[in-house]
Amino acid sequence: MENHDVPRAADYISGDRALRNMLAFSLFEKGSSLIYAGEEFGNEHTPSLFDKDPVQLSGRYDFSDLIKGMMDLKHGQADLFTKGAYDVVDTNDNVVQLSYKYHNHQIVGYFAIHPFKGTVKVNMKNGLYENCLTNSAINVENHELVFDGEPVIIIS
Repeated sequence: MENHDVPRAADYISGDRALRNMLAFSLFEKGSSLIYAGEEFGNEHTPSLFDKDPVQLSGRYDFSDLIKGMMDLKHGQADLFTKGAYDVVDTNDNVVQLSYKYHNHQIVGYFAIHPFKGTVKVNMKNGLYENCLTNSAINVENHELVFDGEPVIIIS
């Protein structure tokens, strides 16, 4: 999400929930991930590449657990993330769905690109699923899930 050529995400995305969604979205996308010098702490200061400018290893937030969880997920489901067909769908004006499908397996992520709580239409059978990020239960009923504003990732 960040690098030395763009402003810090914390400069233009407000709140920990919005930053968490965008960071999870960024890490879920196809390809390599980059965490730029203090991004994991929501730092607002962009360190210089050319002058001595130590990175502040603390900040308003600590997304270290989210980053570790996302990397563990990507490594644990390497075939899905490297060989799977990648798709992006806007489920509504506020939530985007990213998915990877490979053979009979699928991993689907739902991320709020704008603050949102409510129901999201999904293309899954009714039943109980697990949000891989939080280990919490996600109930799909009438092809909808209740989105509480936090990122949701489901393996099926």
